[in-house]
Amino acid sequence: MNRITHFDAESHIRDISPINETIGLDLSTARTDWNKEARRILKSELARRDLTYKQLLKQLHEAGITEETERSIVNKVSRGTFSFAFFIMCMRALGAGQIDIGPLPEPRPKDERKG
Repeated sequence: MNRITHFDAESHIRDISPINETIGLDLSTARTDWNKEARRILKSELARRDLTYKQLLKQLHEAGITEETERSIVNKVSRGTFSFAFFIMCMRALGAGQIDIGPLPEPRPKDERKG
């Protein structure tokens, strides 16, 4: 399993693998899971506002973001492979001041984890 580390207050790298194991985060499979989460959050914000991708595109264009097409938005969202910058552009275009990403996904049982 890949390891996630972070810098603590004294700028020392600390291994947080025990935390990863507690929440069931396995980076070899996490990409798909996090892409699904990103897609779910963006789609839920669109649904909350009862907007289509075409309407999102219109709002992006009105905000001065013209490099996207309806097809590019549909593709990015359906794959969940969009950048955080794209996410922020969409949220700004939608007028979102706050986003509720909900709780972390439930940990997978140990027998379902690769290892």
